[in-house]
Amino acid sequence: MVCPRDRRTAAALVFVAASVVGCATSPRPVTTPASQSDSAIARATDSLRGRESGSAGYVIPAPLDPRKHGPRRFYTGKNYGSEAEFNPLTEFLNEGFDILSLEHADRHILTRSYRIDALGVFNSVLHPIQSFSDYGWTNLLRAEILPLSFARTRTSGKWISNYELHLFGSGMVSLRMTDWYELHGYAHPALLGQATTLAAHYLNEMSENGGVNWLNEDPVVDLLIFDGAGFALWHQHWMQRAFSGKYHLTNWPGQPSYDPVNRTLENTGQYFVLRGPLPVVKTWDFFYVMGMSGSAGLSKTIGGGRALSLGMGFDGVPAIPATDSAPGVKSTTLPKATLYFDRNGSLMWSVAVNNRTEANRITVNVYPGVFRIHGFTTGAWMQMPKNGGIKAGIISNWGVGLGGASAKAKP
Repeated sequence: MVCPRDRRTAAALVFVAASVVGCATSPRPVTTPASQSDSAIARATDSLRGRESGSAGYVIPAPLDPRKHGPRRFYTGKNYGSEAEFNPLTEFLNEGFDILSLEHADRHILTRSYRIDALGVFNSVLHPIQSFSDYGWTNLLRAEILPLSFARTRTSGKWISNYELHLFGSGMVSLRMTDWYELHGYAHPALLGQATTLAAHYLNEMSENGGVNWLNEDPVVDLLIFDGAGFALWHQHWMQRAFSGKYHLTNWPGQPSYDPVNRTLENTGQYFVLRGPLPVVKTWDFFYVMGMSGSAGLSKTIGGGRALSLGMGFDGVPAIPATDSAPGVKSTTLPKATLYFDRNGSLMWSVAVNNRTEANRITVNVYPGVFRIHGFTTGAWMQMPKNGGIKAGIISNWGVGLGGASAKAKP
């Protein structure tokens, strides 16, 4: 039985990001026009392989102060696709509950052990040396820091997610979050951007803690080393320029939805997408997706700022030893694939076909701008769990929504 304090904690965590927005104060309107060079650069950075949209689909941005802020490279306020749903609340939920996309994850967010997990992460971060010593310094270097093994175990292979998701992907999102606050006119956008991203990452570590109360090296490495390095790295202009031109990094998140009947949070996820040119073929890019489930493939520019991308990958299935009552199962790899359609880097829809290592056999996400009824547009999603049935949801203007499940798909 869950105590009322844990339920209050859960509700508070869900609305932290929204409160950050509400508590921030907007600055006095700026009347000085932005410099022409900044404006020109900002338009140019949205042009990748012919993906130029000009002013179509954009909100009117706050003027840029060239003394404080360079061009917005990773968030430009598009009112269509996944970028239309990007805001502090969706970032908090998609990053914080990213682990809920895994097969055996408990999505009942109102009954999670938030108090134990929050204290567990805090104590580990408060005692980093002891956390490392308990884990073992050799294990720390071999698993978390040095690229010595691709096999993910408790003592190997963790460096992959550290570099890809924390240093590279989430570092970029921290800058994108800063751009969101700056474009929407909030004072201290860099501070708010870092605070929102850090809050999401702390919830992510809590979600992965699993209700244990002993010291753990993982949140220390993630929060203090790779997240901190990512924040610093992506606020360097040379890094921003390197991945906002012909090589471009963005994030295509899920569409979080609360199922009030089953009291679960569905369709969360944080995925980072890197594209870059291929030699000889001018309208094709390589395509690489990083997240809880990774893939690689090709992206084809089809005109009008639109691109169709196919990502494919394999998930490893470990061997299961034989027992007296069941035969053994050999280790194997199972394929998966996802088809993406985006407009100027903002994801419009995706169709994922997964294998038995994922919670769902098929997942379809449709973002704002695909369907319009009398000028109204919104997002929606549908999943076919591997155990049968169907789940679906519809999304509000804030990028979060309500979902439901058929009887067979209930958790």
